[in-house]
Parts: sequence; C-alpha cells; structure tokens
Amino acid sequence: MTGEDLVMNAELVCTELATNAVEHGGGAGTVRIDVVEGDGLHVEVDDGEPAAALTIGRSRLGGFRGRGLQIVTAMADWGVVRRAEGKTVWATL
Repeated sequence: MTGEDLVMNAELVCTELATNAVEHGGGAGTVRIDVVEGDGLHVEVDDGEPAAALTIGRSRLGGFRGRGLQIVTAMADWGVVRRAEGKTVWATL
C-alpha cells in the first residue's frame, strides 16, 4: 500500500468513526491520528455515550444505513475502550 493509499484509507476510517460518534454516541469529541511505528496509522474518536452498542451491519437509523463499521473492519483492526464519561473507538491501519 502506498503512502497516499494509507492516507485515503485513514481519512475514510476517521470519517466513519466520527460519523458514528455523532449519530450514535452523543457527539464526537476529540479525534486523534498518530503514526504507528513502521508504515501504519492509528485513529481514535471519542464520544460521550459509554453504553452505546457498536453493531456491525445494523443501524437504528434505517435499513440503508449501518455499513460504516463494515468498512472499518475491511480496512483496519479496531476496538473500543469504555470509560464512565464516554468511550473511544480506535482503528489501526
């Protein structure tokens, strides 16, 4: 993967995670992008809803929605860290 491809993929993953935070997590907080040792990038998006479920392929907003985490899964390893005041969804490309 070229550097340009990595940047474009990171932009898409970041957009999907931030959109999820806004639509399902009470609003996006801080967005962080860090270079990973070697050739990777690490993206983190905070939101204010610790209990919101992350559901791949389903959305409470309708049947034509819910593919954001499928896109993220296809492009990166990802996970979630929950805290009392919210959560951070992260992805590493």
